[in-house]
Amino acid sequence: MSPVSRREFVSAIAGSAIVSPLVPAQKPTGALTAGEVLERIKRHVGIPWMERTVDRIVTGDPNTPVAGIASVMMATMDVVERAAAGGRNMIISHETAVYLQEDETEDIRDNPVLLDKLDFMKKQNIAILRFHDTGIACSPMASPWAW
Repeated sequence: MSPVSRREFVSAIAGSAIVSPLVPAQKPTGALTAGEVLERIKRHVGIPWMERTVDRIVTGDPNTPVAGIASVMMATMDVVERAAAGGRNMIISHETAVYLQEDETEDIRDNPVLLDKLDFMKKQNIAILRFHDTGIACSPMASPWAW
């Protein structure tokens, strides 16, 4: 089995949910939901899904119909704004979008930066999928021979 880039993987499993960055995204009829995109990833990732993982939808509603997907290293506020401007309402991010490794915000729940970001994502109906642990485990770089 040949290595597949993250971009190729997301394109393959999300199918019609992905829109070219050069074309304004429009909500397709019968669009997948964010939860369905996650389930497709789980089925097609090529390794068993980890029981204990940070890989999950960390913000937004899993029932959100996906108009477009952005695959990023880190969903910074700038990235979230650019995704929204491009009509992408699902972001697959390697790193945390909410500033803490385990994606729990209880300790910083009153932080104005966090609140502004969460408010913006809620208004834009953006779901963020954290794809960290499994993404590393299935990466060609996970092989000890890749170093």
